[in-house]
Parts: sequence; structure tokens; C-alpha cells
Amino acid sequence: MVFVSVDGDPTRDEAESITKLWQTSLFNSHIQAERYMVEDSRAIFLFKDGSQAWDAKDYLVQQERCKSVTIENKVYPGKLTKEVSVGLNHQKTFSPANSAGLPWKRSPHAMSYRTCHQ
Repeated sequence: MVFVSVDGDPTRDEAESITKLWQTSLFNSHIQAERYMVEDSRAIFLFKDGSQAWDAKDYLVQQERCKSVTIENKVYPGKLTKEVSVGLNHQKTFSPANSAGLPWKRSPHAMSYRTCHQ
């Protein structure tokens, strides 16, 4: 059982069409799920094989309008939501000025040194 929230304050019909598209994409990847709308912007996906819920989570969090996915009371934010992208902007990225042993985190959007200097 997976709860999925749609980002961007959608209408119920809009959220239903978005989650239906996700359900179809999962089905095309051989992941069978039943989908039910539980709120205007939230759906529940039910899987006959519970292990497929984790594969579905990996797909769903990558989708543009996915706000969050909840499995076993743990919330996984969508990778393209505003909250996540704001958090990425606050991470320090590598630069030559920051290479003096200061703690830093590499942003997933940062290019590697090798890519920049070939």
C-alpha cells in the first residue's frame, strides 16, 4: 500500500488523470497496482505483490507532479518538488576555493571536475 500526493494544488479530476497516467506507466513496467483517490490531491496504490511497492516508489518520486510517496509511515518527497529543489540550492557545491578541506556536499546538479576540465 502506497499513498501518493500530487503537487501543485490540483483539482480532483486533474489529480485523478495524473495518477491514472502513473498507474498506466507502472502497468507498462509490469507493476500491477489498483488506484483509488482518497482525497482531492492524494491517491492510494494497492499492490498484490508488496515488493513492487518499492519499485513503484522509485518511479513515482521521479515524476514531475509527485509531491510525496508514503510507504510504511515513511514519507519520501518527490525529487522535483519545490521543497526539494530549494533544499538543493542550500547545499554547498565543490569549487576550487572550497577545496581547502572544508566540509561540503556535492550537489547532484554539479558537474564533476573531470567533466569540466577535459
